[in-house]
Amino acid sequence: DWFCSVLTAQLDEPEAARIPEGARFSDEGSLHWIPESRLLELNLWEGDRLFLPQVLAGQSFHGTIWYEGQRVRAHNLA
Repeated sequence: DWFCSVLTAQLDEPEAARIPEGARFSDEGSLHWIPESRLLELNLWEGDRLFLPQVLAGQSFHGTIWYEGQRVRAHNLA
């Protein structure tokens, strides 16, 4: 079982420039700036694709996503 919080931030160009491309902040991988329009092209978990439209629209949400292996078995997002 996992609990996940999704946080967003808006950075202006000078702020974004202070975070170096490829910086590693965790074992999950390195940071890369991409256009928002290309976000859904990334190699994402299936469940990420369910809630990312709400994140991109600036909408608050809560929910549960159940997996069987790497596939979504069921979900409930509100």
